[in-house]
Amino acid sequence: MDKLLSRYQPDMLVLEDLAADGARRRKRARREIESLERRALKRGVRVERVSRFGVLDTFAPGKSKYEVALRLAEIFPVLANRLPRKRNTWRPEEARMSVFDALGIAAAMVERARYPSSRRAEPNPRT
Repeated sequence: MDKLLSRYQPDMLVLEDLAADGARRRKRARREIESLERRALKRGVRVERVSRFGVLDTFAPGKSKYEVALRLAEIFPVLANRLPRKRNTWRPEEARMSVFDALGIAAAMVERARYPSSRRAEPNPRT
């Protein structure tokens, strides 16, 4: 991560909001995300957080992650062929969904910046 921060010198790092209601990450993932945040802040990079529900509310209110992925594939047609099949409850999530998870977080942050008065992708009070 330090190499990426040095190479690209971002102004902002957008991460999943682990403090938001409904945040479900295992300990290892939480530690990694928190480590990314510390490293970015240490380098003076602004860190913003978007909750999982913020992404859902922005792109598919009241729907599922799959519907969010469908909407993102409409917005970014180049990703349409990467869209995973709709998941059955007894099957694990396809690895390709992580691309749509990351894009959803980034795109929700862009929407928050474009429409700050809207409640979509609402920031966490810690931000």
